[in-house]
Parts: sequence; C-alpha cells; structure tokens
Amino acid sequence: MYSYYLSYGHAPRLRPEDRPDIDHWAGRLHDALTAELALAGVPGGYYDDLSAPLGDWRGTLKRALSVSDVFVALYSPGYFAKAWPLRELASFGTRFADPQAAARFVLPVLWVPWPRWERAAEREAALRLGAGISAYASEGLQALARLSMFRASYHAVVRRLAGRIVAASRTAPRPAPEAVVVDMFPDPVLTVTDLSGNAAVAELAVNVAERLGYPARLAERPGPGAGLVLISDPSALRTPPPEATTVLIVGDERGARGAAELTDSLVAAGVARGRIAVVTDPARLADRLPSIIDSACHAHRRSAPVFPPKGADSSLPVIGGEGHHDR
Repeated sequence: MYSYYLSYGHAPRLRPEDRPDIDHWAGRLHDALTAELALAGVPGGYYDDLSAPLGDWRGTLKRALSVSDVFVALYSPGYFAKAWPLRELASFGTRFADPQAAARFVLPVLWVPWPRWERAAEREAALRLGAGISAYASEGLQALARLSMFRASYHAVVRRLAGRIVAASRTAPRPAPEAVVVDMFPDPVLTVTDLSGNAAVAELAVNVAERLGYPARLAERPGPGAGLVLISDPSALRTPPPEATTVLIVGDERGARGAAELTDSLVAAGVARGRIAVVTDPARLADRLPSIIDSACHAHRRSAPVFPPKGADSSLPVIGGEGHHDR
C-alpha cells in the first residue's frame, strides 16, 4: 500500500543527458514527504520519476493507483495541458462511487501558479493548502523548494501536506477499490501503428508520447495527424504512409547492417529517407523515443492545414512609417 500517489506534469528527456527540472523538484518533494510520513509511522507514497518509461504502462498505472490512499496533484499550467496527469486523476476517480467521494482523497497543490482567471476552481482548491503562507500563493511550491529564502515556508507547507495525507489515509476505504485506466482523449495527436509485431515497443511509444503532452493511441493504420509506424519488414508497409508519418526501425540481431538494408528497402518503396528513424541498439530506445516522437509531432504541425476562424480577415496587416497609406 502507498499513502499517496504523486501526480505532476512530467517533462521527459528529449536527450539522454537531459535532467528535467520539474522531475528533480517533484522528486525532492517526494523525499521530504516520505521523511515526514515516517515520523508519523505512515508508509511512503508512489512517485514515478520517469527514469525508465513503462512498457506495460497501463498495468503499472492501474496497480499503483489501486493501492494509493490519497492522490496528490501538483497543479501547474503544464498539468492541465498534458494527457498523462489528467488520465492519472480521472483513473483515480474511478475507484469511488461519485466525484464527491473521490474529491475527499485528492489533495491539490499549487506547484506553479497560473493566471487567476483561468481554472479558478482548481486554483482555489490548491490555494487552501497554503492558507496564511503568502509566498505559496504568489510563487507556488516548486519555487519555495528551489529558493533558500523560502525554505521555512516550504517546510511548513510540506508538513501541512503530510498531515493531510495522514488524516485522509486513515479514512481511506478498505479494502482498496480497484482503479480503471481511463482514456481521456478520443482524438489523438499521435497514432502509433505496429507493423513489427513488437507490441511492447508500441505501448512504450504511446507511454512516452503521453508524458510529452501528446495524446496518443495505438491504431491499425496511421491517422490524419502525426503518426509513428514501427516496422521490421518492408513488405508489411503495402503503401507509403501519410506525409506526416515517421517510420521507426528498431534494430534486432542483424544490427546496423540489417537496419541499413531495411532503410534502403523503404526508400525504394517510396518512403522519404528523412521520414525514417533508426535505433540500432534496442537498449537505447527509451532514450531516443522522446526526440523521435517530438520531431514527428513538430513535422505534422509544420505541414498541417490552418483554418482561420469564421469571419477572419484574410488580408495581412502592413506596418508603415510616416507617410504610409493603405493601398
């Protein structure tokens, strides 16, 4: 059992040497909470530090949420813009009969502030934790963790949060209800198509995309948006994929030579060489996938059609100096 599940807007590594700031400070908060809870004789919580993206992400998410008493949500602008944390929150809610019952075990934290006129209800809920601590409301808990001048305020909020976790954990339902993983986004930004027979790699690609903030799902064929096709045999690709699709070759026992031969076969079949990504060492796949997926989604945005709002003026504005007149 976990006393809490720590949810936040992940920032996966786009390069192997990256160490995203938000993951570091979320980890520091997890360590501080663990220490406080140990003093009360309460077990620690679940924290996914993204050190190894998950192949069986659905199973891992379901198991962790099902045995966590409390859901600690680190609210930030990125939290509400990404599919992964919103899926975590919605999936935790499936353990309870109604939203009001679930809300008793959700502890929102103002991690990074956002404009007060956006998501007012969520902001109000997160502010309650730091009532009477002005720096919490103006800077957010992440800033309090980073800056030594706010150290006393940071520890005060952490102690308060730990106390609320303890109180909620004591009233959590037993036996713990099982969570159901919720698919939040019917219209994905990225579709992942597996023509390689390696379902684990396809699931891993979906998992990484979600944490990057791109709603993704598995599909039998590439969709109209950004796409990623996993392939091991060029004959499986009967027709060239849409223009915004990246073809990913993951090396096998044949190594770099086999990947090069497969690349040449795909080019001969009509796939542009620039749309082919090759990972010759499967052990490096977790490190390479974030940048491959990010590039695929950016490529789609560059070529995607733009639809101006109805009634928009199609003429371009002109900036001129003195004496300039519209023509």
